[in-house]
Amino acid sequence: MKIYKIAAFLIPVLFRCAYGDITLLTKYSHKTNFSLEQLVFKADYIIEVKKDKLFTNKKVVSFDKETKCPPYTIISYNFVVQDVIKGDSKILNGQRIKVKEPFSDMAYTMHYSYCTKGFIIEPFLGLYTNGIAIDSMASMLIFVDNLRSNDPNALNLQFSILNASDRVSQKDTIQKILNRPPGDMRKMFLKKK
Repeated sequence: MKIYKIAAFLIPVLFRCAYGDITLLTKYSHKTNFSLEQLVFKADYIIEVKKDKLFTNKKVVSFDKETKCPPYTIISYNFVVQDVIKGDSKILNGQRIKVKEPFSDMAYTMHYSYCTKGFIIEPFLGLYTNGIAIDSMASMLIFVDNLRSNDPNALNLQFSILNASDRVSQKDTIQKILNRPPGDMRKMFLKKK
């Protein structure tokens, strides 16, 4: 009878440990919904892109056998830049860029702690509810951040939040949000007499 109980416990744990991307992170995180306006101001770059010929890259990270942790798969996406709506001069039209999945470092830590210690991290993450699936369209707008590195000229891009992509038709709306004058704080907070 004990063998059945142990098997009943281990099989789901082993199945869950087979995940090696952001699946665990999206399953066990608490999501904060972002509006388009919030996402526009959060992202370092807003870029109109089209998919590159080789769209996805997968890099497998293996662990020591003693940890008994299954490999972790890092996924990144390749795009060709069509237009830069927001950002600096590090990204140019026609440039090929590689973008990591959102929160990939946190997903790596969560995978390792879950599979080695059975410990679940339940972070609070941003989610763009109107986002489109990254595979659904050939051209799209993506919202990305430049991750900090020791090399100031390096370009390490990662999606700002979950579902950080939208239709190209939103370009005019985003331009209007970016060009909107700042709110008058006196009008917002002072009582009218």
